[in-house]
Amino acid sequence: MLRQINKIEPNEIYTEGCLRELVKCLDWSSEPYQAISEDDDVQSQVTGGSSLASPNVLYIGDSLFADLVDAKREYGWTTAAVAPEVGWEIELVEKKEYLRAQRTIDLLLHTLRRVQSELGNGMRSDDDYELLNNLEEMVSYWRGKQNKLLGNPFGSVFRAQYQPSLFSHSLRRYCDLYMSDVSSLRHYSPQHRFYPDDFRLLSHETSEIGKDEECWDLKNTI
Repeated sequence: MLRQINKIEPNEIYTEGCLRELVKCLDWSSEPYQAISEDDDVQSQVTGGSSLASPNVLYIGDSLFADLVDAKREYGWTTAAVAPEVGWEIELVEKKEYLRAQRTIDLLLHTLRRVQSELGNGMRSDDDYELLNNLEEMVSYWRGKQNKLLGNPFGSVFRAQYQPSLFSHSLRRYCDLYMSDVSSLRHYSPQHRFYPDDFRLLSHETSEIGKDEECWDLKNTI
């Protein structure tokens, strides 16, 4: 039988509620806490006596905008998103059909860049336009095949066509970790330190761009 509680105790499991109710039950202050002993209360045990706004708290949620945005923005907690779509897409991108489509797209885009590099900065002829248009149509065709492999009319939750979706941008901005299931954490020690890949937004920051270029294509890195 469920009962309402007004204080969180160590070594207990709770259900329901929301972020606001959780904060009220923890009764943490916004100032560093001076505990009498290490076992004094939850705040001392979890944050080592720091304030409510502490990255020492790992907050896990399955709703990005309802659970995690406020936890990161207001309290600076370390946040982890549970997104089942991650598991589905990992299975998909390992399939031969998807890998073949992605490699074809990469090859076509590389060809487009090489062709324009060879053409230089002069005016394009009708034959040049025809070649570029045909290659771009092939890229669109293979991207369409990728979307169909997802098995739903809306495509990937992480992408809008081939651009990152709002969900993807928000996930990167407000979450430190994301996983398909909370049980994924069992593979790591409680003291594990994560070192994510360095995410480069702008093309001039990547090693693939020559030093003599003065203009960069934002889509190169997306």
